[in-house]
This record gives sequence, C-alpha cells and structure tokens, in this order.
Amino acid sequence: MATRLSQLEIQEITRLLEQGKALPEKFRDILFADQQLSSEDSIVAANPEPLSPAERTVETPQAQSDEAVTPTAFSLTTFGKFLLDDPQVQHTVSKFMSRVESGTHSKYVNNQPEDLAAMCADEIIQTVPQILEQSGNGDFLWRWQNKTDLRKDSRRQLLRVIRERLIQRVIDLKKERESKETKEKREEKAKEDEAVERLLEKYSDTVNTFLAIAERKVSVLDEYGDERFHLLPNLVDDCVAKIAGKEGMSEIHIRAELRKGGTFLRRRHKELLRIREILPVEFVNYHNERRGKTKTTEEMASLSGVDFETAVGRILLEHGWHVSATAATGDQGADLIASKAERRVIIQAKRYSGAVGNKAVQEVVGAILFYGGTEGCVVTNSTFTPAARALAQKNNIRLIDGSRFEEIAEL
Repeated sequence: MATRLSQLEIQEITRLLEQGKALPEKFRDILFADQQLSSEDSIVAANPEPLSPAERTVETPQAQSDEAVTPTAFSLTTFGKFLLDDPQVQHTVSKFMSRVESGTHSKYVNNQPEDLAAMCADEIIQTVPQILEQSGNGDFLWRWQNKTDLRKDSRRQLLRVIRERLIQRVIDLKKERESKETKEKREEKAKEDEAVERLLEKYSDTVNTFLAIAERKVSVLDEYGDERFHLLPNLVDDCVAKIAGKEGMSEIHIRAELRKGGTFLRRRHKELLRIREILPVEFVNYHNERRGKTKTTEEMASLSGVDFETAVGRILLEHGWHVSATAATGDQGADLIASKAERRVIIQAKRYSGAVGNKAVQEVVGAILFYGGTEGCVVTNSTFTPAARALAQKNNIRLIDGSRFEEIAEL
C-alpha cells in the first residue's frame, strides 16, 4: 500500500514546487520513486517509448519562471499509458481536477490532493475491466484478471501521476487567484487615482488656499527658531474636510473620522485619504520653493507682521545664524534673537505702513540688557524717522529699512 502523505507534508511539497526547489529525499521516495514492475512491464520501462503530452506526468514550473523543472523520476508502463490515454479515465481525472481548490484549508475534508488522488485512482481501477472489454484488448484483460501485480502496479502509477497533477492544479489556481487579485487592485487604484485627480483639479482654489494658510502658520518660528510643522496635520485635515463638504458631505463628520483614523473613509471614500497623503507633499514643495525666493519690496510690504518677522528669521537662518523667536506676548521689546559665534543680536522686526519712530529703538535697547545681547537691530519694510535714527546712532543700534532689506544677510 502506498505511503500516505500528511496534510502538512502536502503543504510543504506545494510550497517547494511553487518555489522551484528540489524535493527532499523523503518526498521523492514517496512521489517519484521507481516502482516494482512485472517482468514484461519492466522491459518496457527500461526502454520507454517516447511519451505524448497526455502520457507525460506534469512538469512543475520554477518559481517566477517559464522554464520547467525535471519531470518525475519514473516511467509509465505500457499499461499505465494505455489507461491514461483512455477517454473515460481522462474524464474521471478531469472530474477530480475540478474539485481541487486553491489553498490548503477548506470546509471539505476530501478536496485535498492526497485524498482526491486516492479516490480518483480507486474509481479508475473499478472501471478498468469495462475499459478493457470495450477496447477489445484481450491480452491486457487476461493479465488484469489473472495477475494481481498488474492491478497493484497500475494503481501506484495512477496515484503518483494524479497526485502530481492535482498538486500542480493547486499551484495554478493559487497563481490565477493572485493574478486576479493583482489586476483588481490595479483597477481599483486606477479608479482612485482618477477620483483624486478629479477632486484636486475641481477644488484647486481650496488647495491653493490651504497652501497659503499653511505657509503663514508653519513658517512662523517658535522660541527655538524652528518652523511650526507640528501644525501641518490639522491644517491638512481642515482642507480635506473642506473638499468633502463641497462634495456634499458633513465637514464635522469627516473631521471626526479623520481623528479616529479614517476607518469609515477607507470603506467608502478612499480618495479623501489619498488627498490627505498628497497635501503634505504638495505643501513641502510649495514651502521649499517660496523659501528659496528673495522677496521684492512690494512683497515685503504686503506681508503681515508675523510673516514679516518670519521672513527676517529665514534669511538669517539661511546665512548661518541660529535664530529663536521670543514669546508672542511679553516679548520685552524683542522679536528675534540671532546668535553666531560670540555675537547675540536682539532684533525688532517692524512691518509698518509709516515711518518707524523712537519707541522701537528704545525697546531694543532695553531688550539687549534683558536677553543678554551683545548688540541690537531694528528691521522694517518701511523707513525710520530722523529721531529714531539719531537715538539708534547714540546707542549703537543698527537700522535696516525696506530699501536696504538685503543687508539682513550681512548682519
């Protein structure tokens, strides 16, 4: 009686065949070892005739390759080939092949290659006398009826060939399923890409507004001189919620879902989550592009007070200064503190529509003592009054007006 393979062994054989690896000796002995033949059949096996495609055992493809590995290591006897060529036997084999499922787990116990192969071989053996009578092959019929070794050897051959074909069918079904899943994922992603592109184009004004708002808020330096990138996630979610609202959804609901991780959106509105991933990248590109540009006098004049302060701090950072911002309230007359080597410059950044007067200079003089500065500077997009210039000269405070704004780089 042929050795039965356990379910774990079937799984291991399937895995090795998928990867195109050689089977261990213990498996080859069970699956592919040369069988004991009767004397007449042994002569045929020693000098096998060329096999037709239907007579050959299935060759297993190597993993991720179109080339076949070496065929099974045993030859079919003349009688074995005769059976496998018979239409009735081929129909029986096809019937069991159709019962194979992809994967190794199923609610059915008997749909695995090992069980199916045994059942298929037994069913074929039961029909052999009928097949032989219909074929009119008296020699085979006589031998079948009078020689038990022919029946035993034939079942072994059938079991091995069918088992190998069923295992190959499992592999083929698994590949078909994976290919189908890959195709479906590609199609789904293409639909998502199209939906995302449509929304970004449709609401480009909303995206541009987000970029401008984020630039103003993120670019403001904190007390350590760092930009406030920690504000970006909430700004992104605000933009996503605005887009969703314009599509007829509830902005409040979308914001709540985003805070919870977007489980609901993954099921129904994946395009919103994709936009949520795209917006930070868009902002970084936008932010880097603006940071590398030198602002004109007109652009400086159009900035808010906070934006003007940030623009001054950026220039100093780009020229090797360590810059920190003072607290928004109670700043003691200083907006920025710029340090390099032994120098510690206390800076007031004044975005004015008129001329800057004495007060700004007086505040910097007091801030130098408070913050332990070595020198002070007042920067404006506008101009200074004569009194402010006189007071600055007496207290060694540097003044930089809008017409000489580029001098900040040489502070």
